[in-house]
Amino acid sequence: MPPLKFTCKSPKQLLQIILRRVIALQTVRPLSTAMIAPELRLLQSPDRLIYQTAIAHRLAAQHQIAPESIAQELQHQLINAFATVLPAPEARDWGWWPELAIQDFRFTTPSGYLQIEWLDGAIAAWLGRVLAAPPEAVSVPPPPPAPGSPPPPQWDGKALFRLQHSHARCCSLLRQAAHAQMMTWPPRSPHPVLQAVSWLDVQNQLLTCTASERHLIYCLFATFDSFTADPAPAPRQTWQLAQALSYATQTLQRQFPLFGLCQNWEPDRRQAYLALIAIAQQALCHLLEAKLHCPAPTEL
Repeated sequence: MPPLKFTCKSPKQLLQIILRRVIALQTVRPLSTAMIAPELRLLQSPDRLIYQTAIAHRLAAQHQIAPESIAQELQHQLINAFATVLPAPEARDWGWWPELAIQDFRFTTPSGYLQIEWLDGAIAAWLGRVLAAPPEAVSVPPPPPAPGSPPPPQWDGKALFRLQHSHARCCSLLRQAAHAQMMTWPPRSPHPVLQAVSWLDVQNQLLTCTASERHLIYCLFATFDSFTADPAPAPRQTWQLAQALSYATQTLQRQFPLFGLCQNWEPDRRQAYLALIAIAQQALCHLLEAKLHCPAPTEL
């Protein structure tokens, strides 16, 4: 099977859209159009998804202004953008998703750093988009080595097997769910089909709310960010992302076996769990085939 190509925007890409728009409109002084791609970093956190940018510190050093003042002004303009700029029809042309609203994010400015946290509503919107836009099969040959570059890394055989085994376990679990009529998996399709997945409960909180599910979502955010990173991550970094995603996926399946605790869940809860596994399977497949140039077996 050819490798998969994802067309859904990564979480970092979405945040950069609004940051570029605010900066390009020059609503924050002394921001300039020359700085339209502020770097965002996903902070390490076991159960929260927080992106941080140091753009206020960079500007403060240039203009002799306190970074806290710049960060607070940027925070204010971002909140205004959600109310005035992003609801406009042209926001779709920039690539913004209209279902993302101000209440889906939390903006803070500790020590002059701007932090943007994805809350449950935004996480659910992103997961839903990924599931609704399945990846396309494409041909991705290994890139030719640059002159003078070191040889491609040789991955540890046992670690590679664990990674491939994690992908195969996802496929096996999804096939079992399809056999039990919990979902459908059309013949010859590279991915299953889950219709109308409800990610939120009546209190607008994620159904996939356990610690292991939250950690898997964190790994998915980091992985999808790497798919769209420019420049692309080094092979060793991609390998580490793949190992982290593999471990998070297997941990979740061990804690909540499909025909164990999952059987006692309500259908919406079980569908959200299966949808999360399906997204992880697609990401693992892409990491193995398109990034690491290794087979992604569906059975072992």
